[in-house]
Amino acid sequence: MSGVRFFREGLARTLGETPGQRVVDAVAPEVALRAVDFHRPDVALVHLPVPSGPELVRAIRGRPLPPACIALAVSNQENSIVLWAESGVSGFVPADGSLEQLRDSIRIVRSGGAACSPRVSAVLLRQVATRPASFQPVVGQELTCRELEIARLIERGLSNKEIARALTIALPTVKNHVHSILEKLQVDRRTKVLVRERRPGEY
Repeated sequence: MSGVRFFREGLARTLGETPGQRVVDAVAPEVALRAVDFHRPDVALVHLPVPSGPELVRAIRGRPLPPACIALAVSNQENSIVLWAESGVSGFVPADGSLEQLRDSIRIVRSGGAACSPRVSAVLLRQVATRPASFQPVVGQELTCRELEIARLIERGLSNKEIARALTIALPTVKNHVHSILEKLQVDRRTKVLVRERRPGEY
């Protein structure tokens, strides 16, 4: 989904020649959501600058049964990488990436994985390491790191299936974690899940 028509049509034609892969549409950003709703693709490729690209990914991820999204021509700047990651993309193809790299990324995310270069992985790991680990539930037992991660996705409105795709884990595993989260937070349904930052000295 790019604003440059000849780019998206040329890329669609090239990718459509890959065995076992079908390109359903190549559209401008302003009609992307309608195309996603109509075609129900497995993967959406987004080629837009920051912040328009991440905003479009968020909108796509908010649709029913959303596709996995791959960001194309991503800048190597850390803030750009983080913005794309926070939007919910499943794959990154850098500005100097190859067509073969794009094909590999599509294959990986279609199978439920996440595709990114060592550079992107290093940036995201640094971000995780430097963010404060002060988020805990305010009632009940403390959540594990994985449960806390899933609880935040529940807060954002993701379904169990979407969480499984986002974290690359099995759906039954997500269901088990959700059951544990509801018990620990002492709530009877997922719409009541709320995790907030614990202030210093609060127990």
